Amino acid sequence: MFRRTLATMAMSVMALVTFGQAANAAGSTPLDPSPYCRPYAGTPYDDGQARAGSQAFTLDVEAAGGMTCNGAAHVVKVTVTLHYSTTNGGGTGAATGSTHQCGGSCEGTAHKVRTLYCGVVYHSNDYAVVNYTWQKTSSSSTISGSLEGGHAALSTYNPSPWC
Repeated sequence: MFRRTLATMAMSVMALVTFGQAANAAGSTPLDPSPYCRPYAGTPYDDGQARAGSQAFTLDVEAAGGMTCNGAAHVVKVTVTLHYSTTNGGGTGAATGSTHQCGGSCEGTAHKVRTLYCGVVYHSNDYAVVNYTWQKTSSSSTISGSLEGGHAALSTYNPSPWC
């Protein structure tokens, strides 16, 4: 009785494993050997601070993004735009980096330098958007779009040694 139960359980486990492997194989996609490009957008980060006169400092924020391709492509273009918003007069807007063109994977950046004042509490919310186009061959259709990256929330007040 015990051996029969053990054998039945082993067959059930084998059936589940086999079914699971078949289900995973059916749902997976084969490796695409052709150039296939995917966009990515990073989260903005503080690229440095500096003194900006008496009781003021600058805050340089950078955002990066681009395309990762698994092979050569006819043309890939990426442009990164940093969207920024800062309370207490710190500014709101967008800063667009230059367009980068390449024949495969490439990256671009955008910067925003804010001048802020000591003694004021600032809160900011920044994010990057990557606009992209790519074309596999000169005769293939152009694929384009945009991708928004993660948001970076920052609070700053009297950063040392600037204030």
